[in-house]
This record gives sequence, C-alpha cells and structure tokens, in this order.
Amino acid sequence: MAWKGLAICAGGFLLALAMALSFTRNWFAFIAGLVLWGYFWLGQQDLHYFALFDPVELLAGVLDGDRVSIPWVHVAALGAATLVLLVGAWAGFLSLGDRVQFAAQRIGKWRVLRALGTGLRWLAPVVWIAAIIFFVGNSKDKDADNHSHPLGEKSFRSYETAHYEFIFREAQHEQAQPLMDAADAVHNQVTGFFDTTPTAARILVDLASPVMSHAAGMANWTKIRMRLSPGLELDKLRRTLGHETAHVYISQLGEGRLETHFSAIRFLHEGLATHVENHYFSTDVQRARGRRSVAAVWERGRVPFELLCDDTKLSHIRDPNLVYPLGEVFARVLVETHGQASPARLLRAFGRSNAPVGLTGTALWRDAAQVAAIDLDRVVAAYEEACAQIARDESAFLARLPRLSATVSVEGEEVVIKPKFEGAAVGVMVCLMEKDGAFLTEALELETRADGCFVLPRDRLTKPTIRYRLGWSSPEIAYPVFEPWEQAKP
Repeated sequence: MAWKGLAICAGGFLLALAMALSFTRNWFAFIAGLVLWGYFWLGQQDLHYFALFDPVELLAGVLDGDRVSIPWVHVAALGAATLVLLVGAWAGFLSLGDRVQFAAQRIGKWRVLRALGTGLRWLAPVVWIAAIIFFVGNSKDKDADNHSHPLGEKSFRSYETAHYEFIFREAQHEQAQPLMDAADAVHNQVTGFFDTTPTAARILVDLASPVMSHAAGMANWTKIRMRLSPGLELDKLRRTLGHETAHVYISQLGEGRLETHFSAIRFLHEGLATHVENHYFSTDVQRARGRRSVAAVWERGRVPFELLCDDTKLSHIRDPNLVYPLGEVFARVLVETHGQASPARLLRAFGRSNAPVGLTGTALWRDAAQVAAIDLDRVVAAYEEACAQIARDESAFLARLPRLSATVSVEGEEVVIKPKFEGAAVGVMVCLMEKDGAFLTEALELETRADGCFVLPRDRLTKPTIRYRLGWSSPEIAYPVFEPWEQAKP
C-alpha cells in the first residue's frame, strides 16, 4: 500500500506537468524537450534539493527490511509542486486557450519573428536527440563508476576470497571481516559434502542489501544476500553462509532446472541446505532444537511424503516452513540409506535435460530416484520411522508443550481471537491468518493485545469466514510450531 501511495503521488505530479505544458500548443514538443534535457542535466549537478522534485527518486522509496518507509519531506515537496502546476494549468485554461493561437497569428505577420518561431519549433527534434544522447552518455559513466564502486555508491567496498566476492558498506567492514576470513573454509565443507568442484566464477555475497524480515539469507544461482545486523555472532553468520552456499550448489547440480519442479522438491532444496548447516556448522544444542521442532510437528499429525512433495498443498493444510525440519530429516536418511554421493546423483537426475515433461509429485520423484539408483520406498520408510522415533525420544518435551485452541468473536470494530491452553506456556504465542493477496494467498501475523488476544480490524476482512492457526515460538525449538488451520465465522 505504501508503494502504491508513492506511485499515485508521482503519477499526479507527471499528470499536472503534462497539463501545464499542454497550453503551449505548437511549442509543446520544443518545451517538453527542454524540460526533459533540464531534468537529466540537473540530476547530475549534485543539487540535493532537486531530488525532492524527482518522481523517480520518490518511487525508489526507502527500504527498512521488507517494508517501504515513506519519505514524507519528498512527498510534501512533490505534492506542493503538483499543486503549483495544477494552478498554472487552471490559469492557462482560463486565460490562454485560443488567445495563444491569436497571438501567434499576430506575431506571424512579422516575417523575422515568424521565421524565428518556425526555426525554434523545428529545433524540437534536436533538443530531444540531445537529451537522449546526454542520458545514454551519463548511463555509460554510471556503469564505469559502478564497476569501480559496487552498487554504484562510493561508500561500498568489495573483498575477494578464493571462492567468494563480498560486497558491504564501509561501516560494515569490521563486522564483516571475520566472516570473510572464515568463508573459504565454509565453502570447502559445503563442496566436500556434495563432492563437487567449485563454481567457475566466485560466488557473490551481498551483505549490504535488505533481506526479508523473516529470513537470515537468500540465494539465487551464484548470488547470496545475507543479513549483517549489528551483534550477530560469527557462528550464526557461518551457519547462514553455509546454508546459502549449499543452495548455490544444489542449483548448480540441478543445472538450473530445479525451479521447474519447485513445488515437488522445495523440501529437498531446503532440507539439504539445513542438513549441511546442522552437520557442519551447528552445535549440539542447536541440533536438539531442530529435533524438538520435528517432534512437535509429528505429534500434531504426521506429514507423509505425498504431502511433503506438494508444497502448494502443504502450505494450505499445514505450515510451509515444515520443509526445513522435515526436509532435514529426509536429507539425513537419504545419506544414511544410500551414501554420501546420493544427494548429488538425485539432484542431477532431477535436472537432466532429457527428463520426461509433465511429471509432478510422487511420479516425478520416482522417475528421478530410478535414474539416480535410489530406492525411494526405502528412503520414505526411513523418513517416517526417523520422525516417529524423534517424537518418542522427545516425549518429555512434548508433555510440556500445550496444545492451543481459541474462540473467535467480534468486539466493536475488531475481530478477536482468544487463545486457550492447559499447563504452563513454553514461549510466546503467535497467530497467523490466511489473507488473499493480489497474486497468491498470504499468511498475515496478527497483533497481540495486552490480554494475550489476537485482533484484526473488521474492515480488513474480505470473506465471511477466516482461516487462522495458533502456534508457539520458543527458545527450545528451532521453528515455530503451529496447530492445524482452523476456520471460523466472526
């Protein structure tokens, strides 16, 4: 919504500018070209106030995590300029109109003035071409500067190791240095797990750009984006780098084709990366937290392989983040049943160029497993038994983990979800509500009142019923544990 508001503000300014210029009649092309050329030229003069009237700068916004922070001073300046232009357009409508045409006809009686006016109008293409040349030349200068200064800013630096290229802000240098010193050792452990050769190009690690608020890092082909927040310990950074580097090599082994089967193998992607993270970079305490997450999930209803390899259905019925703890169990038993080389063989089978088209779910998995010489039934049975055994081993913790339920009511202009449970709380309760987005269904985290109830304004409801789920977030578990989805009519 914030970005849409900024877009409306920028669009209003451009519309007002076009309306004001429209009263120049035959001179429109010439004057519009001068305005465009002036815009490009002023943008290069380091005039800080000019940015306040630049709609492009306004639409760039200010990112705070995954939110857009509204630059109110910029909005006010552009709003004032829009008002001035609209007043000018209104004045032109009242005072000019055909008068401009009549004045031009009177001036046209003077041969010299007529020739001068005609010549200036014919200069319009020259002005536009000059503006375009200025813009293209400036873009080349920016490219050269970006090559010397990553992300186009002189306050950024880059640092190369044998396998990575790090980009970070000057102010982050001291905090980033320990991670950069440890990076190649992390890389070698990941490639050792997959028994694969390093990528031909260095892996780019962006420590400066925003990362979604719920994520520690993101990977895309040979690029990694990581959060480098103040106070993060080196162990946490190593774990994140190891996890994201594993994603890079999973994509490489799949030859870039795994995204085609995203829904069917998302749990394998995340499970392998989590297994690498746990095996090489996690402590016993951290691994125990992951086991408790698996136990809590399994107690609330087993997640069969058929559901795990259908991410769309998994997200609708249970929690999409189950792909991390349950995927890790699957990855671990895959290695235990078929050896260290089995994950790489399976990934190459999924990514092979001559794979059958149109396979999904278990049919896709059976095809890839057969090519990779993997007994899928044996792995699935081992996965089910491993999850059940973890639940038995963590029975003492499960006995302390209360099951959650709730009542739903309407209080004034708010929908109120009042949770209830028996026993002692093991952490902080969270509540997610299903919300229809523009392109997909999203999970909206509800606000908590002082009395522990979750609330939502009634005017934000788009359906007569709501779907919600309650869960626990606790230091004793690696991931929040949610109850199954509930549906209620407020």
